Amino acid sequence: MKNINVLYVNRQVKQLSDFRAEYGQYYTVFTASSVIEAQMISTANQIQIVVAEPESEADKNAIAAFSELYPQQISFLVISDPESQASAGSSQTPGFFKCISKTTAPATLRKVINAAYEIYALEKMKQELNAERLKVEEELMELKG
Repeated sequence: MKNINVLYVNRQVKQLSDFRAEYGQYYTVFTASSVIEAQMISTANQIQIVVAEPESEADKNAIAAFSELYPQQISFLVISDPESQASAGSSQTPGFFKCISKTTAPATLRKVINAAYEIYALEKMKQELNAERLKVEEELMELKG
């Protein structure tokens, strides 16, 4: 599924290159070492999935704010350790698709990314169909006019 644009956000440069090496054969991978850089990449490219690995509460808050900029355009996946998953509540935050453990196997993460993309694609199709429906309704009202 190389046509999926995935943005990976992590402060550790080594993790960025490791992610690109692991998932670059399956997806078009963009990487950012900060939320500000992620926003610039998202503005310049059509990103469908963001995978973020916040290291602090400030990082989590920044990613939550970033997700609010793209309420339906992007699915957000958050990778964290099991202890902070329980308290983070990220999966309850609007815009977040799933909270994933750091110990998740690459094959499992690929399945989650693919599932997030399917939801993204369905939401996009729903928006397009709604826009088309509204246009047809307007045309019908004009004809009845």
